[in-house]
Amino acid sequence: MSATTRLVVLGAVRMYQPAHGYQVRQGLLSWRMDEWANVAPGSVYHALKSMARTGLLRIVEDERSDGNVARTVYEITDAGEAEYRNLLRNAWLGRNRTYDSLMAATALLPDMPRDELIPLLKQRITQLEADAVLTTSGKETLRTMGTTPSHVGELFDLTGGLAAAELTWVRNLLTKVESGAYQAWSTS
Repeated sequence: MSATTRLVVLGAVRMYQPAHGYQVRQGLLSWRMDEWANVAPGSVYHALKSMARTGLLRIVEDERSDGNVARTVYEITDAGEAEYRNLLRNAWLGRNRTYDSLMAATALLPDMPRDELIPLLKQRITQLEADAVLTTSGKETLRTMGTTPSHVGELFDLTGGLAAAELTWVRNLLTKVESGAYQAWSTS
């Protein structure tokens, strides 16, 4: 299971707890997570069961209805809270440089304490600025080598453009957060 799947499922359980699988799945679908996180709705149930087995979640109720359909209700454990915080920090740092992790971190933005988020955003800005320098020098190296097909330069243009757009967005987000936007929705 991917780090993004663990992050969004733990975040949803934390938000809705005590929560059953259908509630978590519907909550994540309302965020359109299936479109940006590459997490199929069925993966949510697998993630819940897996994280309960590993102690990140605890089963607080296991109901059976007349139709003999199980409805398992979950809460996050202390270990799950620690894993959630770690995954959320790593998503803001951009260690895996995928947009699904950044989208997940943004969906869970109010859960990140401001005093932790601001330095993470500043660190992300520094990394993006360094990436821009590397992209520019990489494209120049490619040009001077003359042995690589010229269309490969488009990869540098694409990654440079994505990094520039992200840099603008992160700087704007930092300004908003520093001015008090996005108060936490929970006290945990």
